[in-house]
Amino acid sequence: MQNDDSLKNLAAFSPKSPLASDDYKLRRATLLGLAQQMVDKSARKSVGDLLNSVLALSSRTRRILKPTVSIELDVYSPSGNRAIQWDYQAPNHDE
Repeated sequence: MQNDDSLKNLAAFSPKSPLASDDYKLRRATLLGLAQQMVDKSARKSVGDLLNSVLALSSRTRRILKPTVSIELDVYSPSGNRAIQWDYQAPNHDE
């Protein structure tokens, strides 16, 4: 290998997160704290925020259900030569 410092660093890695601790009580307290933060953030959402979330999800669902659209774009330079050639193939989700 050209440079195995990265592999040595990875082998010597020791996690510093309280979630990686061997102490069950510390891990549990950390998880409860994270869960409480999530609850606090979701409790602060207004009705307008929740409505925006629902509208965003419904618009995404509508876009997914619609058929794929094909757009052809021809751009020419003043000399008459093609100025842009772009071939974008959308991913095929049918497979």
